[in-house]
Amino acid sequence: MKKTSHNYVILFSILLAVFLGAVARFYPVLLSHYPINDGGLFYQMSQDILDHNFALPFHTSYNSEDIPFGYPPIPFYLLALIQRFLHIALLDQLHYLPALISTLCIPAFYFLSRSITGSKERSVFAVFAYALIPGSYSWLIMGGGISRALGILLAILSLCFVWEMFKNTKVSWLLLSIFSCSLLVLSHPGITWFVFVTSLLISLQIGLNKKRILYAILTALGILVLTSPWWIITLRRFGFSLFVDAVKSSGPINPSVILFNFTGEPFITIIAVVALLGLFAEIVRRRYFLLIWLILIAFVTPRGSLRLAAIPGSMLFASGVVWVIVPGLTSFTKRVSEDSQQLGEIMREGISKVALAIILFAAFFSALAFPLLGSPETKSLSQSDVQAMQWVSQNTLLNSRFALLTGEEQWITDPITEWFPAFAKRNSVATIQGSEWLPDQTYKKRIDSYYALQDCSEQDYSCVATWAKDNNISYSYLYVTRPASGEKGINLPINYSLVTSDELQLSFENQGVRIYRVVDPP
Repeated sequence: MKKTSHNYVILFSILLAVFLGAVARFYPVLLSHYPINDGGLFYQMSQDILDHNFALPFHTSYNSEDIPFGYPPIPFYLLALIQRFLHIALLDQLHYLPALISTLCIPAFYFLSRSITGSKERSVFAVFAYALIPGSYSWLIMGGGISRALGILLAILSLCFVWEMFKNTKVSWLLLSIFSCSLLVLSHPGITWFVFVTSLLISLQIGLNKKRILYAILTALGILVLTSPWWIITLRRFGFSLFVDAVKSSGPINPSVILFNFTGEPFITIIAVVALLGLFAEIVRRRYFLLIWLILIAFVTPRGSLRLAAIPGSMLFASGVVWVIVPGLTSFTKRVSEDSQQLGEIMREGISKVALAIILFAAFFSALAFPLLGSPETKSLSQSDVQAMQWVSQNTLLNSRFALLTGEEQWITDPITEWFPAFAKRNSVATIQGSEWLPDQTYKKRIDSYYALQDCSEQDYSCVATWAKDNNISYSYLYVTRPASGEKGINLPINYSLVTSDELQLSFENQGVRIYRVVDPP
């Protein structure tokens, strides 16, 4: 009876964590009228699939640049199928579906943590941390999170299945590993690499024998077979160089993981601090798996390291709670330092309940405050920009080329530049999204070009003209907006020189956007 009651407490705790995590994820989504931040490229790729009647397109029509349709297609087919059969618009799906999938990651994470730590009790604390730290979901709830959130969900499930497969070597776990990993390969390339590296670590942690090696080989072969329809078509169309170009777009090593700055907490980084204490506790107990996992994430998967580090980081938080915080507060180290303690025994002392309630409240408050602090990750398109883009699609020639001055400091948090090609159906000469699939280091060149153009926001129009000449870029319109954080009018310093320039003619204006036609295009 006591064990049954204990299981109910754990179930209630998991459900509470899922509820709080859902609130944290959907809150910034509900504050916006459109999908958060990015997603314009994926919106257009999904529309391309619908336009081709579900045949895999050769190129995407996004930004009129003949970008190869090389991205793993499962997220786009999912969106297209939902629109076709459930009649839910692509834009609405990109607005809400990533947050829903990210919420589903929470219970999946609990089972992964339980497999790795071997403790239901520590996994309860871990799941609260994972549910509430912005680092675990801020990039998943964006419009482009349809791929990232689905990838993380499949990664968590895949690692859970792989762990159990190596631990128990049963055919059922083998089949589940093959199926989930195959879906992951068809969903997100970067997260696939993360699962591959982690699976190698898992095999070393558990140990290899003939049967486990056989299962690993069968898993790899099964994945190759199930994903072959996609990668064979893609290789025939574009060759292996397409994937080489995409790999080259991976960013530098992110030191934030090593410095335990991956939680994204806007105030006191209380979860990160407790996780660091948990790391020390793990080392004292000569448990190095989570430490090595964090190091691998920092050095081997730099592009998505912050959201990936939230997985082992949350488990370290649980170790910090159970092995450091609670014993330190109660002064009963011997009683609570054993691995076999049940949740009720860990929480027996009143001071433990108070301390954990404070931590939970601080984490939940930080999660809710995250979008209200002007975080760049929670930006979305303004009504002014959508209105301007619609005007462009209806009143300019199809071959018109636009230079977009948004004044944003980071291209990855510039929703205007990404969504413009999808909504306006015109070319944006400095949009970066999709260029990672283009040859000749186009991706890196486009990033440099983007920042050089945005630097002109603080100067005058001659800067834009010089930028166009130096980069051998021609454009027929200049689209000028304030940064996407609000609609209080246009305030970029360059505006006075634009209004007085003889080289430009004002074609459109609303509360937040001005569009100038270039009289003599460069």
